[in-house]
Amino acid sequence: MTIGVDFLTKTIEYETSKFIKLHIWDIGGQERFKFLHRSFYEGTSGALLVFDLSRQNIFSSMKTWLSEMRSIMTNEIPKVIIGNKTDLIPVIGEIIDRSAVEQYAKNEDCFYIETSAKTGENVEKAFLELAQRIVK
Repeated sequence: MTIGVDFLTKTIEYETSKFIKLHIWDIGGQERFKFLHRSFYEGTSGALLVFDLSRQNIFSSMKTWLSEMRSIMTNEIPKVIIGNKTDLIPVIGEIIDRSAVEQYAKNEDCFYIETSAKTGENVEKAFLELAQRIVK
């Protein structure tokens, strides 16, 4: 869980011998940090919107973030919606209707992918997808 804001840089080879450097601002989802959002959206080229597959309320919060982002930003940017914690699904079962999430992402013109930060499953693929969409 991000508390406040965390800054990262990641270089990705999005095509053979072609690289893009991503400056990532990981913004905490807690309500008390909402006042920061507007300043971080300015100049954004793309967004990864992450929610926890093991908690229904976090998916609802992610939808609110997307709506807020669209209301603040004047231009449309590539967005990747990430359902994280796939490693927990065998343990706790499906909490969220994943097909509904896929349909939501499609309706919102976003790419959807499921990941596990714990195992690393699809994490690089999510960043690569966003990088390729930004370059296009």
